[in-house]
Amino acid sequence: MANRKKRFTYIIGIAVLAVAGIGWAVWQHTASTTRIALVNFQAFQVANIIKANSDPFIRYEEVPVEKIKALRRYDLALAFGMGLQMTAEQRSLLQAVADKGTPVYVFSPTSPENDICSLDSADRAQIKDYLSNGNKKNYQSLARYARKVINKKRFFAEAPAPASQSATDALYHLDESLAFEQVGEYEAYLREQGFYKEGAPKVAIIGGPNDPFSVNKGD
Repeated sequence: MANRKKRFTYIIGIAVLAVAGIGWAVWQHTASTTRIALVNFQAFQVANIIKANSDPFIRYEEVPVEKIKALRRYDLALAFGMGLQMTAEQRSLLQAVADKGTPVYVFSPTSPENDICSLDSADRAQIKDYLSNGNKKNYQSLARYARKVINKKRFFAEAPAPASQSATDALYHLDESLAFEQVGEYEAYLREQGFYKEGAPKVAIIGGPNDPFSVNKGD
């Protein structure tokens, strides 16, 4: 009787462990946090990308070139190709990470040997569009695209929006979703919003690397 009870307890324990293992595997494949590595991006780029993300199940982490091997633990590895300095060994490690299944994309490489990508052509084109038109909406969609399309998570995965073109020569105010090409249109908007002061001096602040469309407008 004691042996039968012990055997029953053992079977129940095995069943509980099996169910827990299956549950963990399902969670990992359908709902767990999507981790995106950023390699060699400039500080303001990293700040813009991270600030744009509002999804709690998506997390960005900076990874130095010296720790390229660690990229295999991420769901997507993005590297900024401009100024990317890698030794032959580091380049070989990055290629090995890509070959073993980690989605890797070097954006804007300045040398052919750094043009490493394991994404298919459609994913590569979409990620490139998001990064090339770096604004808050595109960076948010980049994170969501990475989770839903590349990482293939089914739960807690918002649909990404198509890439939108950033204004590069425009007049703007506080609303980052609006940009005006003509002074007349811009002043009409200011009047509608109650910002325009008749007869007051006109002051223009000309944006450089940072602008209100790239998230980091506090700078």
